[in-house]
Amino acid sequence: MKDIFKGYYRPSDDEFKKMWEEGIFVFDTNVLLNFYRYKKETKDAILGVLDKIQDRIWIPYQVGLEFHRNRLTVITEQNKVLNDFKKSIKDSISDIEKKYVALQLDKRHTDIQAEPILEQFKNLSDTVLKELDEIKPKKLSNSSDEDEIFKKVSELFEDKVGKKPENQEWLNKVFKDGDERAKNDIPPSFKDITEAKKEDRENYSYQGLFYKAGYGDLILWRQIIEYAKQENRKYILFITDDKKEDWILSVSGQKISPRPELVMEICTEGEVKDFHIYNTESFLQNSKIMFDKPLSDKVIEDVVSVNKRNLRFKDFPLKGK
Repeated sequence: MKDIFKGYYRPSDDEFKKMWEEGIFVFDTNVLLNFYRYKKETKDAILGVLDKIQDRIWIPYQVGLEFHRNRLTVITEQNKVLNDFKKSIKDSISDIEKKYVALQLDKRHTDIQAEPILEQFKNLSDTVLKELDEIKPKKLSNSSDEDEIFKKVSELFEDKVGKKPENQEWLNKVFKDGDERAKNDIPPSFKDITEAKKEDRENYSYQGLFYKAGYGDLILWRQIIEYAKQENRKYILFITDDKKEDWILSVSGQKISPRPELVMEICTEGEVKDFHIYNTESFLQNSKIMFDKPLSDKVIEDVVSVNKRNLRFKDFPLKGK
């Protein structure tokens, strides 16, 4: 029964232990890009875990390509947040000054001395702005010497990146497969493909190969399956902060497990024994248990906070997904 319907069965505690001891940890693009959004303590904690499993981490070529294509966009997003916050403080003081003039408080209420109060607001805002000015905007550069995160990710995944698509014919087969999946709601990518066509997203090319927008998850999925089979990898743990139903089975809003179709596909085609999906939060929580490694509650709170913001604000969607 379990072998026939494996996709509907969660691995046992012993099976999870074996996966953590012997498995390959595969990371999605969003996990790497979120390093630019985390606080220093959070980045250090995640990098500490990756250092412990550095001989068993890997990314598909598609993830590497998406990371490099979107890195500067995420940096721009971070700089925009800083600038918007500073502007909001200046605008708030300006609004208070306008209210002060319009209401003529000193003349209309004998017990209100508005001028000293206004001065306190100005002094406080000047102090806050001075502190914010000390936070330098992240430099837009393709030099790893000027970007510590870029440098660390590059070092971590040196020689741990999958092969590029062998030719355009391979990609075209994926596109054709994706169209069929989109018609029949077969994961992954069916939502991205449908949305990309509706929104007429921009396609792109790299190293002589043409990529259609919306098919990124399916490309990386096929690359994971091929890698597992070619390298005889029996345990695959995929870490992604993508919460779409393309990856995760949800019932009444509760996330249950990886989509059963995905588990069966990679176990059958990739000859994998066990496959599981974590988000960064659950990955860190389990690493704490598996490695008996202390982890600050603030780290988990930061990870959760970043993922919530990513869901609310989509000003900078991944290009080419």
